[in-house]
Amino acid sequence: MMSVALLKVSGTRDRWEVTHMRSVRRAGFGLAALLLVLSSCSWPQYRGGPTLSGFQPFETSISRANVGSLTTLWTAATGGSIYSSVTVANGSAYVGSDDGTLYVFDASGVVGCSGVPNVCAPRWTAVVPGGPVSLAPAVSGGVVYVSSGDGRLFAFDAAGARNCTGAPKTCSPLWSAVTSERGLSAPTVDNGFVFSGGTERLYAFDAAGTVGCTGAPKSCSPIWTASVSCSILCSPAVSRGVVYANSNDLAKLYAFDAQGMTGCSGTPRVCAPLWSASTGQATASHWPVAISNDTVYVGSATSVLAFDAAGTAGCSGAPKTCTPLWTSTVLIHISSQPAVGNGRVIVAAEGKLYALDAAGTSGCSGTPKVCVPLWTVPNTGAAAPTIANDVVFSAGLGEVNASDATGAFGCSGQPKVCQTGWASPTIEPNTEGVAVVNGTVFVATNDGKVYAFRRG
Repeated sequence: MMSVALLKVSGTRDRWEVTHMRSVRRAGFGLAALLLVLSSCSWPQYRGGPTLSGFQPFETSISRANVGSLTTLWTAATGGSIYSSVTVANGSAYVGSDDGTLYVFDASGVVGCSGVPNVCAPRWTAVVPGGPVSLAPAVSGGVVYVSSGDGRLFAFDAAGARNCTGAPKTCSPLWSAVTSERGLSAPTVDNGFVFSGGTERLYAFDAAGTVGCTGAPKSCSPIWTASVSCSILCSPAVSRGVVYANSNDLAKLYAFDAQGMTGCSGTPRVCAPLWSASTGQATASHWPVAISNDTVYVGSATSVLAFDAAGTAGCSGAPKTCTPLWTSTVLIHISSQPAVGNGRVIVAAEGKLYALDAAGTSGCSGTPKVCVPLWTVPNTGAAAPTIANDVVFSAGLGEVNASDATGAFGCSGQPKVCQTGWASPTIEPNTEGVAVVNGTVFVATNDGKVYAFRRG
């Protein structure tokens, strides 16, 4: 753990910040085992967690053998279009709507639900000032964090108890913060920090709403910020004490110390990157990175690139810049960030899914190393894929599809092409991906609805 002596302390607030954040880190490490267990029954943040991998490693109920038996468990409606994906934690399903409201439903489809087919009313809602809630909520430590359309971050009691009144129940924020003039990224929570991207800036806030927070209603300032080449249009990813942000315009990938210590100075504290890398094409930056096994994966406009997360292999210079460990062959019009799990990197492009070897070995050759897809799945839409128990889900083209994530079943030909094993009823799924939790698949739609599918 970083010694307090390594941080320049300039006053009472800084001493409080260091003491508070050290205690947060100790608590975080002590809860690691508990969080691992709770992860099996949750999808608490965008793309499943702070690494944004789109991988649910704990799913055991749904498999490639029975995925074809999924049927509608319940549905629910909001007051506007939904471009947010669904977050599932502690038995509740959270989703933002373009009507400027956060909706919270019973994930099991029991509380507040009735009829055939089963239709659910929200357990509670929260009006989010500042326009549409088009980005996924993040749930951690009993708090749900939401970005608004005008560039503010709001924190609500995830249980719908504190600052909540009325019937039907509505909730007010525990605290709020200003990030930029636009809501650009879904919040990412890790080890006591909430990270959010904004206009030419990455922000890190105290997740507890204590450090840097004053007033009533409570307003928070960031613990540290970092300047980037242009707007961060996608969520930061966090792994092993490093936060990764993909910026717009110049198509650069940045890595920062998540604690805001190494490479950071000044009051207010500003951080320089530990390392950076060019992803080659400006349109790459619309998609967040995904992290798995100490590798950072990012989709450009036409290629998937893999970097050493530690900033060692392929990295040199001062300031340090990195080159990819490997890249993929040209994949026209990549439309999602990668999902990474069970040794595969899966990305959507041209209405298809493409699978690559995550290790950069199978199907890879040359110097610099270039990898060809191991298999494809046609007619699967443009949404970010989700991997769960050797099944890959992708939403688009008026339905949610499921296929074998290993490329072993329902596949033929050379190059190998695989077929889908399940398709949902006709719906209008958005492109933010699905959540898979305890045998249930959750998806939000452009026409303002939430669907939950479960084995029949």
